[in-house]
Amino acid sequence: MNILAIESSSKKLIVGLYIDNKVLKLSSSKINDTANALPLLTKQILKNSSLKHTDLDAVCISTGPGSFTSLRIGMSYAKGLSISLDIPIIPISTFETLIHNFTDDNIHILIYSHGKTFYLCDYKLQR
Repeated sequence: MNILAIESSSKKLIVGLYIDNKVLKLSSSKINDTANALPLLTKQILKNSSLKHTDLDAVCISTGPGSFTSLRIGMSYAKGLSISLDIPIIPISTFETLIHNFTDDNIHILIYSHGKTFYLCDYKLQR
């Protein structure tokens, strides 16, 4: 399964590709450049993997919280790919992607958005 992943909730865009049980990733070198960088990074990561857009089976997109403009760009791009390629979109909360980096049962995640805006989420894991 070939899944393109887009993380556009922060100021720095990250594009990943799940292929052959491996995860590849590229990130934008510029801050706040999602609109320009997203199609370029997608093209580059597919080229690096010798894939075409039509080889994608799904698009995974971060749903935030985070920068509204960057999230909107990422989601619009994912929806465009989904519709044009007739593949599903897999939405994933930015918070939920981060909890897997911790081993404690009580997790507190703080995400900076912009200005004086932060998002906080508390998790209590049940194992």
